[in-house]
Amino acid sequence: MKLKTPELVWLNPKAPYSKEYNDRYHSEGSPEDECKHVYLAANGLPDRLIESTESRFLIAEIGFGFGLNFILSASLHTKLKIQKHLHYIAFEKSPPSAKQVKTFFSNFHELKTFSDIFLRKIPTPICGCHRIQFSKNITLDLHYGDVQNEISDLYINRLKISAWFIDGFSPKTNPSIWNNFVCTKISQLSNQETTLSSYSAAGSFRRNLVSNGFDVKKTAGYGRKRHMTVAKFTVNENHSKANINKNEAIESVAIIGAGIAGCAAALALTKRNIPVQLFESEDHETLTQNRISLFALRPKLYRDISPESQFFLHSYLFTVSQLNHYSQNKDIGWNKTGLIQLEGALNKRKKFSQDKYSSIYPSSIFNYLTNKQARELSKLDLSAGGLYFPDGGFVETAKLYNFYLDAEEISKNYSTSVKSINYCDGKWTLYSAEQTEIAQSKTVIIANSHCLTQFNQTDFLPISTSHGYSNWLEATSKSYKPTHVICGNKTIFPSTTCGENGNLVAATYEKSLTQSSKLKAAKENVTGANQAFTGQYFLLDKNKGNEVGTRCGTPDRVPYIGRVPKYAHTKRELAHLRRDAKAEFNIADECFLPNLYISAGHGSNGLSTSSFGAEILASLINGDPVPVSKRHLSVICPSRIIIRDLKKQRI
Repeated sequence: MKLKTPELVWLNPKAPYSKEYNDRYHSEGSPEDECKHVYLAANGLPDRLIESTESRFLIAEIGFGFGLNFILSASLHTKLKIQKHLHYIAFEKSPPSAKQVKTFFSNFHELKTFSDIFLRKIPTPICGCHRIQFSKNITLDLHYGDVQNEISDLYINRLKISAWFIDGFSPKTNPSIWNNFVCTKISQLSNQETTLSSYSAAGSFRRNLVSNGFDVKKTAGYGRKRHMTVAKFTVNENHSKANINKNEAIESVAIIGAGIAGCAAALALTKRNIPVQLFESEDHETLTQNRISLFALRPKLYRDISPESQFFLHSYLFTVSQLNHYSQNKDIGWNKTGLIQLEGALNKRKKFSQDKYSSIYPSSIFNYLTNKQARELSKLDLSAGGLYFPDGGFVETAKLYNFYLDAEEISKNYSTSVKSINYCDGKWTLYSAEQTEIAQSKTVIIANSHCLTQFNQTDFLPISTSHGYSNWLEATSKSYKPTHVICGNKTIFPSTTCGENGNLVAATYEKSLTQSSKLKAAKENVTGANQAFTGQYFLLDKNKGNEVGTRCGTPDRVPYIGRVPKYAHTKRELAHLRRDAKAEFNIADECFLPNLYISAGHGSNGLSTSSFGAEILASLINGDPVPVSKRHLSVICPSRIIIRDLKKQRI
């Protein structure tokens, strides 16, 4: 999952050279002038950006390198005050480190404004898609990993690429990005408006483009290079005019549920200027009182690389980046304190293996701490070492929810219980328990896990519910002032402005909401919290208060995010999986209910997966490129339950 940074030799301050590929990143001369000649001018930029009638312009680059082509494209887009959205998709197998990128751009003073923004947002070097909201009208999707894998799994939501920049190392040293396989994928992602350019004029590359529908020309290259490649895609029977990017105004989206998943989805939609109708069964005051005050943010770790482990890590990284961004100018309740996860919280089933985790996750995600190091870092008498997540922390939920719902485009409907939904004449109708019509909307997001069993469309999705009891405890010593979140048998939060009652300890989970469960949980919280320290009674329960929250999870502990399938239709279309569980299959568009989406079952990682899930759903609804690959979409899509049950012959 983690990637190695390249070994470089600097031929001059603007000329990094790859030792692995024995090739330079840019031709001799001015890298800026080369980019402008080979990629911007050759693809008709900026004229096409200005004249295009589409709401978005998509550029895709193979061989992102240090990001110079992107920075110059972003600079051009910004300086010309172009209002249409620039969505830049890039592929890179060996991403330079932040230090290497900083060294490179330190020599481009005229680009400092833009390179500084990129340096603040440069992602962790792990495989997969990293979405960077560069500015209001510029989005960068950085796909790290082997281009053949990443471009095969790219999902851009029926959109097509406007311009291709092919800028990898030369075909002689890096043939994998110039072959027919990649050119075929480029063709599949193109339409009659698509152009392409590259510094390389290699014959095999040009022939591969021609065989995949491009009209190819060899033109004058930059500097000492005699020739370069420019091309335009020509329409054939496999690329109809229906594939042209279209501008369609989206009506308001109805969201059922005002928990963290629903509120995060509302924010993601309004950032795209899509109005939202939010429906919540509880009144605002009760809802506020029943929310847990604090949520911890940490990644869910896996012992092996899988689509699931990649999804959870990207969810964590996306949420950290989003919280850091939004908290720059406003108090949204985000406290980036760092988080210490003690060994006892890591070894519930299998012995913790430092080497195993370190082989999967980069050091920027966590550091291993001995017991002595954990004590020194926390300034507490902790009973064990563990992992330290420097980017982890916690949110004060009241502030975060207020931020999520601050937009004027959100119509908030509290004390409005939606008991059923029905699709007719291109719209969904929401009904009360008395079958009274509440509202109509073309698009609906179900963001309340409790609704799954009551809606006919989602009653096939299993969901488990438990109640988490948390207590406010008081330290035996006034010197106890934790500055980090401590995760052991229980999670101990630092004191906050909303926590005058001491330190919140979470959580003991019970199936029922009874007085006996409450008392039992309080005792377990005190015992479990004190196990994090060497002293037997470090935290005491002095009736400072308690909180109860509800946690809903799925059988495989992965949330339901995506389009809701038609149960009977999908079951029928994939029936062959009952006979052969290893058979190939494809879920056609007809297998899904129109414009019905879900974000539910987030479990204990709801803060990160709800935020990332909201971005995924908003991208699907708005017709944007999606910030996850097809393999990740299949892992979180609710249709996986039907596929699982067919393969196991349960249905």
